[in-house]
Amino acid sequence: LCYLRYPEYVEDKNRAFLARVATSSIKKADLVLVDSEFIAEEVIELTDTARHKVHVLGVPVDASDFDTTQDLGRERLAKRYGITKPYILTFGTLEPRKNLTTLVEAYCRLSPEIRDAYSLVLAGKWGWKINDLQQLVKQKQSEGYDIITTDYVDHGDRTTFYRNASFYAITTHYEGFGMPLLEALHCGIPTVAVDIPVLREVGGDACLWAEKTTEDVASKLTQLITNKALADKLSSRGPAQSAKFSWEITAKELSQRLQDTA
Repeated sequence: LCYLRYPEYVEDKNRAFLARVATSSIKKADLVLVDSEFIAEEVIELTDTARHKVHVLGVPVDASDFDTTQDLGRERLAKRYGITKPYILTFGTLEPRKNLTTLVEAYCRLSPEIRDAYSLVLAGKWGWKINDLQQLVKQKQSEGYDIITTDYVDHGDRTTFYRNASFYAITTHYEGFGMPLLEALHCGIPTVAVDIPVLREVGGDACLWAEKTTEDVASKLTQLITNKALADKLSSRGPAQSAKFSWEITAKELSQRLQDTA
């Protein structure tokens, strides 16, 4: 519901379509399925929908995408994307809602020793309203900061990015769920996440939580990267947190909701 809460972050043509179609569809529906408690409350508040019509169904990771028997694909990352050293990963379309300027600035504030050891990889296609981010990235790259943008990543390579990442960071303004975060936790990647309600639902106690500021994101990244015991602890918690979301539970709840509505 970003088109209602933060319309300035949404692509203009998409915002017009959603305003015309989505809200009226929600109002007409007998059952509204959402993937987080946060979005359930947003639906109720922003579309004036009755609480009894709105139900939460968590969305699990597709574990088959992360086959640990397959080659890690490090050579492919080097040849296709120029990634030759350990990296901090973030994943998703590069657009204003993702608050990536904060992450880029935070990376640039890390110590030279950390930046020498780790690239920052922004994995995902360029989206909309991206001039400020593009200019910032180009400026920082010209100053010698090791920031890599990949543009579109196909499904197979997506898994490779996760499985080879040393750390994950998510600094988004707004999410409906946060599947990239859940996928990172599934892979056991030590993660810094901004402390917003929907990511708390997904991340539980498996993330190092940061305020949505450049200073605090940089501080938390430094803490995570320099504290191996903390990184190991969060890495071990990630898969257990991801396992709380399962297709079996989701299917049972969906079946029940449909029966109740019939």
